[in-house]
Amino acid sequence: MKDFIRKFFKLEGYLVYRCWFEGPDVVIHVGRPKKEAWCPHCKSLTKRVHQMMKTQRVFHCIFLGRRVFLQMTKRRFRCRACNRVFTESMPGIRKWARRSDLLWLMAFELLRHLSFRTCCDITQTSYSSLSRELVRVIKSPEIDWQGVYEQQDQIVLGIDEHSFRGQRMVTTITDITNHKLLAVLKDYRKDTIKQFFRSIPPEIKGKIIEVCGDMKWMYVKLIDKELPQAKMVLDKFHVIKDANVKIDEARRIEQEATKKEIKRRIFLKNKEDLRDKEKEQLDEYFKKYPSLKEFYWVKEKLREMYRAEDRKQGAEILDVVIAAMRVSDDGAILCWRNMLRRWKDQILNYFDNRTTNAFTEGVHTKIKKIKRVSYGFRNVDIYVRKVALSFIPIALLPLSSHFLL
Repeated sequence: MKDFIRKFFKLEGYLVYRCWFEGPDVVIHVGRPKKEAWCPHCKSLTKRVHQMMKTQRVFHCIFLGRRVFLQMTKRRFRCRACNRVFTESMPGIRKWARRSDLLWLMAFELLRHLSFRTCCDITQTSYSSLSRELVRVIKSPEIDWQGVYEQQDQIVLGIDEHSFRGQRMVTTITDITNHKLLAVLKDYRKDTIKQFFRSIPPEIKGKIIEVCGDMKWMYVKLIDKELPQAKMVLDKFHVIKDANVKIDEARRIEQEATKKEIKRRIFLKNKEDLRDKEKEQLDEYFKKYPSLKEFYWVKEKLREMYRAEDRKQGAEILDVVIAAMRVSDDGAILCWRNMLRRWKDQILNYFDNRTTNAFTEGVHTKIKKIKRVSYGFRNVDIYVRKVALSFIPIALLPLSSHFLL
């Protein structure tokens, strides 16, 4: 029975003396099997017990809704070599800790999917204790660039920002090649992103061939300066999304001017997905509002460009679009043309490796779920660490390996 309790509650390295109930709680009396200890000062082995400390209890885990406590009496040894007194260490329990690493391991596994409040209610801990332990375990973004990255010849990064709280944005940086979240930076300032790029070792930095992001000229300037060998790829999703935004804006202007409803969905739908009735309705809209026809034509030509077989064919289609937009009388079309001409190289870089930022957008989808179940955040440091916790395998957390066996 004692062997079963030791294995079931991850108590390898302990002797189990007895187990009993105290109301709704379970108490397990444990001790160390060896009557010796290693001195932390001179690393000598000693068997001389100096004194016995007071009996203490450590919150170990939650089992079937019951709290499980470990009751132990630590010994203080006197080292014969350096004549110093020290307290023996207990596996899986840090010095002065009132909770074992197994409890924190359970709390972090719950925190990956639940809010702080729910996790605190289940594990019966406080928010301050849980957040303090999270800060201790999840350090500031320190990426291990060794191992996998040393064996790779080419690396593609993704960069994008998302909302932390209202209009306050943070930056997400991902490894598109290995589908891995690298870092969530606390803001989207130029200096913060520059500091991240400069933290990459030179031998790894030389392997980065592309960085995929949205339409921010700051990204282009940073990559040209910090990663001169890499190309900036304008994400395909953002180009088409920007086209849909411009069509919808033109539709709203026409709708407000004529005081007649113009259906939105029909303009955002792909041409090949339209039904016969929708095609007829779209033609009627084009006859009434010629400006909308121009916007829709540009959007469909951009989609056709991304279906091109190579960069040369894509460049030809894009040049036709830019040339056709030049003769337009609509100021919004001319501004759109200037944007496409300015971002032409970054758009066409897509055809080199067909790189998209789809993985980064998937990361943002998971982050939105984390924010939703957490009911928002106030502290950006806690937010960054909880996001990192959700993408790190629980076995890789820097807790005691005693409970990870």
